[in-house]
Amino acid sequence: MRLNPKLYILILLLISVDLLSCGNKSKNENAEGVISYQIKYLDSEKENPIIALLPRTMELKFKGLKSANELTGDMGLFAIRFIINGNDSTTTTLIRVLDKKYCFSSKITESIPGYLIGDDMVIRVDSSIVSELAGLNAFNAKASFTNLKNEKENIDLLYTTDIQLPYGNAFSPYKNMPGLLLKFRVNFNGINMEFLAQGIEFKDVEDKEFSIPLDYEVVDRDGIEKVMQKYLPHK
Repeated sequence: MRLNPKLYILILLLISVDLLSCGNKSKNENAEGVISYQIKYLDSEKENPIIALLPRTMELKFKGLKSANELTGDMGLFAIRFIINGNDSTTTTLIRVLDKKYCFSSKITESIPGYLIGDDMVIRVDSSIVSELAGLNAFNAKASFTNLKNEKENIDLLYTTDIQLPYGNAFSPYKNMPGLLLKFRVNFNGINMEFLAQGIEFKDVEDKEFSIPLDYEVVDRDGIEKVMQKYLPHK
């Protein structure tokens, strides 16, 4: 049977739309996977030798409304893990130093302990400028704030909207970004760090990656900040 040319064209169009929607779904709806970041330290190793022992990479694991990332020192002496749970709107900071383990949880709208950045932050985005980073579309943004030296500081950011992760930036000071951060800079516990996405892998992520271990001592905000000052390397 010979197909009507108009019907043939309609079928091709429907197939194309279906393929495009499938492709978008792999990056957006119910996506899960891992984004790897390179960490660059902006302070002098000569002035702060502990930098040589700090982690050089970070993995951000995501699934639905949950995400988790961990920074582990090269010698495994300490580890910091952030777990974001968009289902109950909480963030959890986990710190392990040798055999000591501490846990602090708060609302997703509250600041994460350890980040030293101004409260007057303003973020400006430029969604008209697009580049590519780690296989994802990247947009430019700039964060402006007053730093601890009472100086105005501007930081260039890159973010993507290819992945729909509403609370994906809650582990950082840049919670109000319109997309997931691919490049950003922070001052954590007195050390200046820059994160740059290197690649993404869409794959199954186990639920245990987002669970809170039972063997961690639960502390309040003041307690977790004292732990950071006592055990974690800082200037």
